Amino acid sequence: MGCYSSNPDLSNPYYLHPNDNPSLVLVSPPLDGKNYHSWARSMKLSLISKNKLKFVDCSLSQPSLLDLFYGAWERCNTMVLGWLHHYMTEPILQSILWIDQAAVGWKDLRDRFSPR
Repeated sequence: MGCYSSNPDLSNPYYLHPNDNPSLVLVSPPLDGKNYHSWARSMKLSLISKNKLKFVDCSLSQPSLLDLFYGAWERCNTMVLGWLHHYMTEPILQSILWIDQAAVGWKDLRDRFSPR
């Protein structure tokens, strides 16, 4: 899988479109704690459309540092974290800012704002 292939595999979860960036508008309004369910639904739909839901639903785990796909996983995981961070209020952002895996951040938000 080449980063600059003339025929990229758009179904590959490691594919990032050249226009993907952390400040891309995916959902509105930002997570404020009271709107968790509608925010999570909107974010989930956006992540599905970007083929990145696997980075938050634990169906794609972090490869080992020696794995050939570790760098691609890290770039995509960081992009997903950037998207999550961009769409929440400052106090919520500060509470998950140091979480390094999108799936862990997603679970933390779900556990806090959608208790079972």
